[in-house]
Amino acid sequence: MLYDNAALARVYLEAYQATHDLEYRRVACETLDYVVREMQDAGGGYYCATDADSEGEEGKFFVWTLDEIQALLDPTSAKAFALFYDVTAQGNWEGKNVLHRSRTVAQAATEIGCTPEALQGRLEAARENLYHARRARVPPLLDDKVITAWNGLMIGAMAEGFRVLRDPRYLQSAESAARFVLSALRRPDGGLFRTARAGRAHLPGCLDDYAYLADGLITLFEAGGSAEFLAEAQRVVERGLRDFDDGHGAFFTTARDHETLFARPREGQDGALPNPNAVFARVLARLARHYDRDDLAQRARAALMAYGTLIEQAPRAFATSLDVLDFLESTPLELALVGRRGTPDREALERAVAEHYLPNRVCAHIDPDQPEAADLPLLRGKTLVRERAALYVCRNYACAAPVTDPGAAAAALAAR
Repeated sequence: MLYDNAALARVYLEAYQATHDLEYRRVACETLDYVVREMQDAGGGYYCATDADSEGEEGKFFVWTLDEIQALLDPTSAKAFALFYDVTAQGNWEGKNVLHRSRTVAQAATEIGCTPEALQGRLEAARENLYHARRARVPPLLDDKVITAWNGLMIGAMAEGFRVLRDPRYLQSAESAARFVLSALRRPDGGLFRTARAGRAHLPGCLDDYAYLADGLITLFEAGGSAEFLAEAQRVVERGLRDFDDGHGAFFTTARDHETLFARPREGQDGALPNPNAVFARVLARLARHYDRDDLAQRARAALMAYGTLIEQAPRAFATSLDVLDFLESTPLELALVGRRGTPDREALERAVAEHYLPNRVCAHIDPDQPEAADLPLLRGKTLVRERAALYVCRNYACAAPVTDPGAAAAALAAR
């Protein structure tokens, strides 16, 4: 499912930033690479799911026998691969093998009698061989619908992947998806459609479509995308306030012009997906910081506090709401970056910031040669320093002296 991959990628990206464990980085990279390779349409939109079944059998496309591994790889590589991925003659699932890691690279290298680096290279080559061989199999069915809400989640995950990992493919993927959704899934009246397939978009969007898309667009801007995406997020939110808000309390799940239901629903707890009311509140809170609008922050608080008693009674069911409340009740770190796109000095500062786990933060950036975001409160008056890229670290729009040396970024972040 697309939304599972989006959530997993975000978790592993944050875990990597918090711990600097390269295994977390690997999983995040492989998850995002899979989505770009297997789940993104040529037009930019992300497909919603792939099936587990093919040729009438569950998992047939994905599992392997030991004989197949040995036929595709040289004996040394086959032995190493089988040890590392727990491939046996009897199989670990219905007589076949689901590839999974039962050892670390270091542990497997010790058992085999080689260096971890040598084993890593051998495993990478083996995976490439198996991937090409697997492409000859009958693939599982692809659910190629493009769902606005789920695309919003993946746009955010892909953008954050670029911000943390600095792979430009992820930014390109996120921007392509965002442009697709904003064009193909926007209704003539400015609202959102929920889903599209084969060139036809239909069904009115629900709260999660507006919330997840706007959240993803803000993340895309903060990660380095064009300021147009922040402006689009604001437009999506303005329409969402018009369609899902009654002026107080939580936001409704369905719009004012949705089909008439016995009761117009609204919910606050998380499920398989983060709660749309909480995510819409997060969007309001983030935009409040970008545009210095306390009215948006107050509306976000009201949407969350509608469930205050339930949050107190069952906090684990309201993790997203608690996360947003933490953002609202803290004084988020504000980062303003000024630098020309693609220059080494700006990239070095972006890499320095990406090394740090900063959960409650707002990021804005500007290229002095393309000042489309110059009116944002956080960017007003921010300039290059002696023609070098500069990082301004602020709280409540009060900023310390700008940093131009990437080596000084950590101290500047800690000091605020």
